[in-house]
Amino acid sequence: VNQSRALRRLAYNRRELYERLVDAAGKVAELGPRLLACGDAQCVLAYEGQAAQVYWGAVSELGFPSRDPEGGDPFNLALNYGYGLLRYTVWRQVVVHGLDPYAGFLHVDKSGRPSLVLDLMEEFRPHVDLMVIKLRPTAEWVEGGLLKREKRAALVEAWLSLGLEPAVARQVGAAVAHLEGRAAYAPHVL
Repeated sequence: VNQSRALRRLAYNRRELYERLVDAAGKVAELGPRLLACGDAQCVLAYEGQAAQVYWGAVSELGFPSRDPEGGDPFNLALNYGYGLLRYTVWRQVVVHGLDPYAGFLHVDKSGRPSLVLDLMEEFRPHVDLMVIKLRPTAEWVEGGLLKREKRAALVEAWLSLGLEPAVARQVGAAVAHLEGRAAYAPHVL
């Protein structure tokens, strides 16, 4: 849902790509209800993969490279750093709320992998995507295969300006309430 909303936001700023971005947003949104019918994590991850393919295909039409977590280009390096900031924020709230960062639901539990943190990050990733797209990282952001220190600082400043810590805290609290059977979980909406 949030990927679809992110594409719609991007469409309003790029009139020449409006129809293609809105079409992609619609395709991503159509996958949302199918998730509710999933009976296992593999089904959810399959639909997540389909949505990601459509989403990143649309983002690449804005002139950005394809999403590659191992990519050394400025865009992917900035996304990775932004996701690192998000991971830290979610991890902190998971610990504060008394949950085990390694006991996830969707992401496979592996030794040393914070599966629950990764699960809870998903609904916030489009915030990072929009932040990085707005900053438009270029080759001058990178030195020796790494983001320059001042560019990492710019990402931290942009992240903090989003003010998402209270929303992350609410969502982790909602996850706790759901796990304890006190409330249904309602996802964060961009």
